[in-house]
Amino acid sequence: MGDFCLILLKTPVTSLIGFTETLLDGAKDDPQTLTSFLEIMQKDAIRLDKLIREIIQLSKDGENSYEIQTIYTEPYFQQIVQNYQPIIEKKRLTIRLIGKNEPFTTKTDILYPIIKNLIENAVQYSKSDSEIIIRYQATDDLSFSVQDFGIGIDIEDQERIFERFYRVDKARSRHSGGTGLGLAIVKDYVQLLNGTITVDSHLGTGSTFTVTIPKM
Repeated sequence: MGDFCLILLKTPVTSLIGFTETLLDGAKDDPQTLTSFLEIMQKDAIRLDKLIREIIQLSKDGENSYEIQTIYTEPYFQQIVQNYQPIIEKKRLTIRLIGKNEPFTTKTDILYPIIKNLIENAVQYSKSDSEIIIRYQATDDLSFSVQDFGIGIDIEDQERIFERFYRVDKARSRHSGGTGLGLAIVKDYVQLLNGTITVDSHLGTGSTFTVTIPKM
């Protein structure tokens, strides 16, 4: 149970640290960005509190207490994108959501940070005045991709970006502003849902991450 708990707790903790560092680095001087970041941090803190309470319950009864819920893809993705609207506007990014509004049943507390982290990374690594394309479908399994036209990832790094503690080159790390959440964490979440994640990326042209999650 230890590794499982570590995976679930690491994302909200890392998110809170990352957003705090970014605010201290000067983002707090922009009122719109400050408000947006604080709202995201509040949601992560609430999620962390819920995780801790569920882990305590799990330690008592030995069963996974994560609820299986049904979402509708269109508003679900729209809501996550909306969290980053101030940053999107500041970088003049165009977000294209492509897909039908279909129901999908899964453990949403695990699915949410997968989508959130991939969209957040795409926003961070995108060039100003570019676009991000998010495709999704849930006719059977849930399949979605997040495509950006940012700095891209070197082929050598692509082989290791899902490893724990592996850091891509310093230039990409600096570009992230310190709020990247780690693709190793994303992969761990995907595996908790028995899914798969792949990447197609080229330096200077951007990256596409594709995730497939089986229905429950």
